[in-house]
Amino acid sequence: MVCAPTLARAQPDNPGPSLPPGAEDGVIDPDSIAPDRDALLDTLYQRLQQAESPERAKAVAQSIERVWRSSGSPSIDLLLARAMSLISAEEYNLALAILDTVVISEPEFAEGWSQRAMVHFQKRDFRAALRDLRRVLALDPNHYRAMQGVAVILNEFGEKERALKAYRRVLEVYPLKKEARDAVEELRRDVEGQDI
Repeated sequence: MVCAPTLARAQPDNPGPSLPPGAEDGVIDPDSIAPDRDALLDTLYQRLQQAESPERAKAVAQSIERVWRSSGSPSIDLLLARAMSLISAEEYNLALAILDTVVISEPEFAEGWSQRAMVHFQKRDFRAALRDLRRVLALDPNHYRAMQGVAVILNEFGEKERALKAYRRVLEVYPLKKEARDAVEELRRDVEGQDI
């Protein structure tokens, strides 16, 4: 089951944490993330939801993804970076071995599960990918890439109505995500029919 997004709403008298320098432009120093990681993500998710242009949304998304990749442990971050390099090189078995170590060592680190889900997906093990994506969403209900991964897999299984619902959840968090908007439009026609 895909978890519904739980976007924190900043109140006028409590605007949330200030963003680290460069966060608005997708450039964050990982050392500035650690103490208030969850609060920082809440603020960035809000800004992503409220972004007025695709360019602005993309910059905020880049900041979010930098935060995702920062576990707070230099050794885990190094393992994750190595696994991501192996994924890019299509060395999926080696990447999977490293990511197994990451999720065992830091089971609360959502991005370890997310990257492992990507490896399972590339290896066409959709059920294992879906299990890992559900774990990501249990840890971070606003992880739009995990939501999108769930949607892609559901669509692959022919579950178009559930895939449509998952893509719509992506858009609740990241309203200007073009791939999700295009998928919603295509699936909407398939599931709900053509407009008259």
